[in-house]
Amino acid sequence: MPAPADPTQTTVTAALSRLQAARGWLSDESLRELAADTELPLSRLEEVASFFPHFRRSKPPAVELAVCRDFACHHRGAGRLIAGLQAEFAGDARVHVEPVSCLGRCDRPVAACLNRTAGELVHDALYLSRTANQLIALVRAAVAGKPPPPPDSDAALLPARAAWAIDAVADRPAFSTTIPLADRLRRGNPEEAARISADLLARVTVSGLLGMGGGQEEAAKKWTDVAGRKTAVKYVVANGDESEPGTFKDRDLLLRHPRLVVEGVILAGAAVRATRGYIFIRHEYPEQIAAVRAAVAEAYQKGAAGDHFPVSVFVSPGGYICGEQSALIEAMEGNRAQPRNKPPTLATNGLFDQPTLVSNVETFAWVPGVVAHTDLAAGDKGNWYTGPQAAGQGRRLFSVCGDVARPGVYELPKNAPFRELMEVAGGVVGEFLAVAPSGPSGGFTPRQVTFRGTTTDLFDLPVEKDAFGKWGLLLGSGLMVYARGTDLTAAAVNATEFYRNESCGKCVPCRVGSQKLVEIGRGLVGGADRAATATVVEELDAVLRLTSICSLGPSASQPLLTRLKAFPGVP
Repeated sequence: MPAPADPTQTTVTAALSRLQAARGWLSDESLRELAADTELPLSRLEEVASFFPHFRRSKPPAVELAVCRDFACHHRGAGRLIAGLQAEFAGDARVHVEPVSCLGRCDRPVAACLNRTAGELVHDALYLSRTANQLIALVRAAVAGKPPPPPDSDAALLPARAAWAIDAVADRPAFSTTIPLADRLRRGNPEEAARISADLLARVTVSGLLGMGGGQEEAAKKWTDVAGRKTAVKYVVANGDESEPGTFKDRDLLLRHPRLVVEGVILAGAAVRATRGYIFIRHEYPEQIAAVRAAVAEAYQKGAAGDHFPVSVFVSPGGYICGEQSALIEAMEGNRAQPRNKPPTLATNGLFDQPTLVSNVETFAWVPGVVAHTDLAAGDKGNWYTGPQAAGQGRRLFSVCGDVARPGVYELPKNAPFRELMEVAGGVVGEFLAVAPSGPSGGFTPRQVTFRGTTTDLFDLPVEKDAFGKWGLLLGSGLMVYARGTDLTAAAVNATEFYRNESCGKCVPCRVGSQKLVEIGRGLVGGADRAATATVVEELDAVLRLTSICSLGPSASQPLLTRLKAFPGVP
C-alpha cells in the first residue's frame, strides 16, 4: 500500500517556496496569481511571505552581499566591515550590502553570502573569513559578470576535524539495523510492530540517552509519551534548525554522518509507531541538505525507508525562532513560525494536530548506537555511544568559537571538566575573560563563578547540564570564548540586538521588552550608571520570565544582565 502524500507539500509555505524557486522573488503580481490558482486569500500568502527571511518580497539587485552581524562575526569586526562595504558601494544600484542574522559559520568569521541574480533566479555562495578588499573584489567581479571563485565549503573542514566516538557507530554498514527492521514492519503485523516498539523503547530507556537540544531531558520520557498515543497518524521530526549564534555542531554532524541521523529517525519511527519522518534543516545549510537528501535516497534504495515509513527533508524558510519546537511545527504546517501556548504538548497535538516526536538531530544520530550497544539483559547503562571503554559517561557534541586556537566541533564525555574542552579547542588565545556557555542565551560567565556565597573555578566544572545548573549557569551546545581586551558591553548589546531582531512578535513582553533592552544597552555604551541599569534589567528579566511564551524573551535579558552582574570590574 503506497504511503499517503506528504502533507507539508500542500501548505502555503511550500507553495511560496516553489514560486520563489521558479521566479527568484515574490512579486505582488506573482502572489496574486498564486492566490487565484490556489484559491487562498492573498492576505494568507502575505502573512507567511512577510514573516520568513528566506522569502524575497522585492526584486533582488544584480549582486547582493549578505554579511553576518552577530556574535562571533561581531567579535571579529563585522560592524566595521559592513559599514565600510556599504560606503564602498553607496550609490551603485546594482549592489546591495545587507547585514543579516547568524549564518551558522561562527568558526570562520566574518561570514558573507554573495547572491547573484541571473534572469529571475538567485544563486548564493558563502565566503568566509575574507577581508574587506577580498569581498570588494568578489562583488566587483560579480557585477562585471565574471564567474566567482568556488565558495567556501563546510565539507572541506571535515578531514581536519577532531575524531568523535560516534564515528565508530557510523563505520557500521549503512542502515544495517533498519533494513531488517523494515522487513519485519512491512509485513503489517500489529503484534510484531508492538514488539519492535517495546524493544526499542526499552533500549532508549536503559541507555539513558539524553535529548541533545536545550532541555537535555531523558529521551525515553518523550518517546514513551508519543508511543502511548493511540492514533492512526504520528510524526517524527528531527530538529536541525540550529540558529543560535555560536552553535554549529549540527552543521558538522549532518554533513559528517547524515546516514546516522536518517537511521535514527527511522528507528524512532518504529519505536513510537509513527507514520512519517522529517528532518528539518535551516536553508543556510545547502551542503547539509544535499547530504541528508542523499542519505534518505540511499535509505529508500536499500529498503530501510519506504511506504511503511516515508522520510523526507524539510527546508526551513528561515528565522531563529524556528529552533523552538512548536514554532518549527507551525512553519511546517505553512503558518508563521510563532511558538504555541501550552498545553497541549506536541506529544498529543503536534504536526497537523497529531502526536509528534521532536528531538534534536544529534539525539537521533546516537540512536543507532543505542540499538547496537545497549545490553537489555545486563541492564547496561551508558554504552549507547561506542561501547564499554567509556561506560557510564555519556557523550555529546560541543561547538567552540571565539578566542580559541582551534574553533570547531568536539565530542566529550559529560564528566570531562570544562578545562578539557578548552584544551581540545587549542586553548584560549590571550588571557581568558569570559565564555558564553550557551550562545547568547546563557549570557557571559567569568572564570571564577560565585553562586549563593560560594565560589568555584569554571574550568573544574564537568561539561554537563546539571553540574553547570548547580552554579546558576546554563550550558548549551555552542560556546563562545572571549579573551581579555574584549568590549563586553558592546558584545552584550550585539547579542541583545540579535534577540530583538529575531523576536517573532507574538507576545508583547518579548516584542517590546527586547527593544527596551537594546535601548538600555546602548545607554550603557553611552556611559549610563551600571548599578542603576542592572536594577532595571533585573526587573525586566523577571517580567520576561513570567510572561513570555517561549524562552526567547528571558534569553534576551541574559547578555546585559550577566555582563553587569558578573563583571563589575571589567571596563
